[in-house]
Amino acid sequence: MPNQDGNLANRRDLLASAAAGSVATIVDTNSAGQRVRMAQAGPGELLPHYVFGSLVSATSTSCVLDAPLDGNFIRETISYDEDTEIYSLFGADLSTVPADSQIAVGTPINLRNPDGTRYATWINVNPVYSHGEVLDIGKGSVTVRQAHGGAIRQLNVTATSKLHDAAHGVENIGVSALSPGCQVFFTGLATSAELTSAEINIVLLHKTT
Repeated sequence: MPNQDGNLANRRDLLASAAAGSVATIVDTNSAGQRVRMAQAGPGELLPHYVFGSLVSATSTSCVLDAPLDGNFIRETISYDEDTEIYSLFGADLSTVPADSQIAVGTPINLRNPDGTRYATWINVNPVYSHGEVLDIGKGSVTVRQAHGGAIRQLNVTATSKLHDAAHGVENIGVSALSPGCQVFFTGLATSAELTSAEINIVLLHKTT
């Protein structure tokens, strides 16, 4: 795989720019000549660096998604390998993930495989991206009231969860650094494809106050 440092496949850069796009399209090849790079999406096209859709099928090296666009669905095939960063409650092999699960994928500015399919630098299975107010702190969990809709969610802290204090520039904080009333942004994994489960495993949480 080519070096992906600094590209929009980074989760944080991607989510901040997911709504961006332009009609300009540029095609060239990378130094290895193995993938085709296309710039921002034009009208009626998916974003070049991000895909979100329902899982149709998967193998140990690729998955097929139905991605919504303008009231329709585009069927997108995406490959992945041992270098792909995968967050899933079902393990790193997507063939074990139930059909209709919701999948978010980051791709390196549409750096395509030779057959035209996308390569995934990261994959989130049944992701929840939200923010809200901390209500309670447990030994291994945080109870949050979401800002939109007021849903109460229990955010479970696992061995792979990353918690940061963005307000003070401190990384890798513990649950004890949070307190009722503080505001947090979080990315987590829901236990169901409806993404409305009361419990969510934290992938990344930022304390913002």
